[in-house]
Amino acid sequence: MQERLVSGEWISWFGGPCPLPEGTMVLARLRYSGEVRAHAQDLRWRHDLYVDYGAEEVVAYCLLPGNLAETGT
Repeated sequence: MQERLVSGEWISWFGGPCPLPEGTMVLARLRYSGEVRAHAQDLRWRHDLYVDYGAEEVVAYCLLPGNLAETGT
C-alpha cells in the first residue's frame, strides 16, 4: 500500500540515517549552506563534524508535494 507523505511542514533533524524512502524529494536546510531541493538519498543526514565541519549536513527538511511512501499495511 502507498500513502502520501505530509508535505509543507519543516521537520528538525539532529543526525542519523536518512529517515525517508529512496526517491523522496525534499527541501533541506543545510547547516551552513542555505536550502537545497534534492532527492533524500543524495543528502548528508548523519552529522559528522569531522567532515567539512558539518557544512552540508541536513538540519531540517520539508517534504515536497507528490511524494509517496511504502507502508507495511
